[in-house]
Amino acid sequence: MANEEAATRFLEQQVEAESRRNREYQVKSWLNKVYEVTQKELAAKMEVKEKLFAMITNGALDYSKERVQSSEVTGQEKRTIAYSEAAESVDRVKEKIAGLISERLMVINKVPGSEYRTILIQRYINTKNWGEIAGSMSYSVRHCHRLFDEAIKRIAPIVEDHLKGGETNDK
Repeated sequence: MANEEAATRFLEQQVEAESRRNREYQVKSWLNKVYEVTQKELAAKMEVKEKLFAMITNGALDYSKERVQSSEVTGQEKRTIAYSEAAESVDRVKEKIAGLISERLMVINKVPGSEYRTILIQRYINTKNWGEIAGSMSYSVRHCHRLFDEAIKRIAPIVEDHLKGGETNDK
């Protein structure tokens, strides 16, 4: 009987630990959305915009020829239009990032303890690595990891409540 109770208690602890790990993973994924959009989507669109800008500015116009306005769209005009569309796309991504940051800051600011809020902001909003975070907080990287683990435990129920409310910028 005692062995059965111990086995049951052990299994319950394992299930609880797995549930906690899944919950923490979901919280980290939600917080990490700023980094993902910034590093992937924005970087890709900025690269397209820069390439189009280079295409526009590379070739010099030949002013020796008489230019007459026609309804025909030239290659230069097509490149300029493409660049304009790319710039608008970059602006839309920047607006999306601003919304994501605002939402995450609102949630992070509900976490009790300024050290926990600071480490979450440095990691997920300012997208700093552990060395940079440790340096800015005057702690060791190891201590920052301990603070981070505790911060994730503290923010998890806040994020869950926020997501249950259905008002999220993650689109």
